[in-house]
Amino acid sequence: MSYQEFFNALCPSNYAKQGDNTDTYFKNNEKSIDKIMKIVDFENKGLISFSEFFFFVLVVQTPESVIKSDFRKCGGKMTMS
Repeated sequence: MSYQEFFNALCPSNYAKQGDNTDTYFKNNEKSIDKIMKIVDFENKGLISFSEFFFFVLVVQTPESVIKSDFRKCGGKMTMS
């Protein structure tokens, strides 16, 4: 899955205003999107595998309180800002 396909999967075109172009948005916000994509693409292949996609979506949908709680159960200290 390319970065563009990943972006489209998370932000489906049916939520975009009519006439909006995701390519234009992608180009105008390239630096911010690259930061996120590099986090998701931890294998640095330039493509996002299904397992990377699934893991990222799972983490994004998990409430912060659950992540903090589970992290503490494992002995970690964590601050989220």
